[in-house]
Amino acid sequence: MSDSDFNRTHYSRAVAAIIAASVLVTAVLITLLIKTASSDSAEQLLWAQNWRLGYGIQPPLYSWLQLGFFKVFGVNLGSIIFLKEILIGIAAWLTYLAVREMTKDEKIAALATASLLLMPEFSYESHRNLSHSLLTMALAAATLYIMVRMALETEAVPDLYAWLGIIVGAGLLSKYNFGSFFFACCAAAVSLPETRRIVLNRWMLLTAALAALIFTPHAVWLANHLNEGLSDKMAYKLHPEAQHGWLASVGDGVWFLFSMSIGMFVLPLLGVYAIGLLLWRKQKIPLPPEGRLWARYLSRLLGWEAVVVAVLILVFRVTGFQSRWLLPWLFVLPPCVVLACRERITPPMRRFVLAIALTCGVVAVLVFVFGNQIAHMTRHYHGADVPFEQLADKVRAEGFNRGTVVSDEHWYVGNLRLYFPGAVCTTPVFRGPVAPAGEPLLIVWSGAQMPKALQEFVKQEWPHLRERFTARSFPVNYRDSDKPALTFHYVIADVTAK
Repeated sequence: MSDSDFNRTHYSRAVAAIIAASVLVTAVLITLLIKTASSDSAEQLLWAQNWRLGYGIQPPLYSWLQLGFFKVFGVNLGSIIFLKEILIGIAAWLTYLAVREMTKDEKIAALATASLLLMPEFSYESHRNLSHSLLTMALAAATLYIMVRMALETEAVPDLYAWLGIIVGAGLLSKYNFGSFFFACCAAAVSLPETRRIVLNRWMLLTAALAALIFTPHAVWLANHLNEGLSDKMAYKLHPEAQHGWLASVGDGVWFLFSMSIGMFVLPLLGVYAIGLLLWRKQKIPLPPEGRLWARYLSRLLGWEAVVVAVLILVFRVTGFQSRWLLPWLFVLPPCVVLACRERITPPMRRFVLAIALTCGVVAVLVFVFGNQIAHMTRHYHGADVPFEQLADKVRAEGFNRGTVVSDEHWYVGNLRLYFPGAVCTTPVFRGPVAPAGEPLLIVWSGAQMPKALQEFVKQEWPHLRERFTARSFPVNYRDSDKPALTFHYVIADVTAK
């Protein structure tokens, strides 16, 4: 092994060790200090109760992984948190590998990877309230890495096309918007003479066949369930304002896209690099022409993603953009910026950006894990401070230990499952497994009256209970506070009584 190869391997191992340590430390901190599941985590506590080919309007792969973690490590927040943090680490490592292959420069690759932390959607929201998007981002990073490897080979390597097919199939099972990312990857490759051959290649048929083989069972399930209200739910989530005029819908779509991307992705990243370029504007490092290939590729990839978004807005009048949906697309923005500015990234500028990025990452984690203490000082509380453990203790003292937990809010039943892991959780929107005969029923809601949807669901599923409701109330304050949070109303019923 030459000295350069040794240094490259040594540096890569150091990056891998840093990423692994970050994953472990962050996961342990969050597990120890966070006591309430977020909305997305509670959703997984509801969905990952049994194996299915589909879960609501989402593909099944993330819930399969979460169910596997539950079976191995138990139903607890640690099982949820460690899965998320592992996926964050995998996405970061694959991003590093992709940029390292593009540039043959470990320091530039490390900078591009660390620059992900300049985007709040990655540095903060990924820990707080993301699930499917993290898996999709990891698989998108794997796709990018494989395609770079293909381009660097002098001839087609069948194993790489096979791996690409497996990754694409898994990506489509993680989140549907992965398809648009893969389309953008291929379109960008075709648009450049140097990379066109990796797509216009007969081995790409193997990729398509493997991806189709993996995705087909879910596609059949999806086709069978579209007429059961699934298509309406998807349509509502994507463009709730499509009933307005075309111009108004387009304006809403553009505004939502801008507001979701500018603060959570674009502005912090470009702001830090703009300061760095201004401070070291007179310094420049010459690059060979081939060093600019991947900057062009990534910029075209982002351009094709913009085309996809434009079609969604202009043709399908999509207005319901959320910043989490953009993460599997815009994780390539930091590498693109780094490669575009590479000639001006001198060692001082690299250290400056790296220091800012790592600081942002550490601060984001600390703000999240110590959110309860911060809320206590500022008196500004949020959902993570709702003490579901108090509600669990209350209903346990009244005789409920296992059975069926029902609510109109998946956030409620998901958090209660943490304290009753043997219970079956269900909602009017998502029907859980059937509980063993003879076990009691716990119905939970907030507000003075039971929501109509919950009433109708209970009457339909347990018709003999409709005259037997004896609701009790239990007000709770935010955790470690005297400020009221919620008043829970609940019913514990014996479903064997007729």
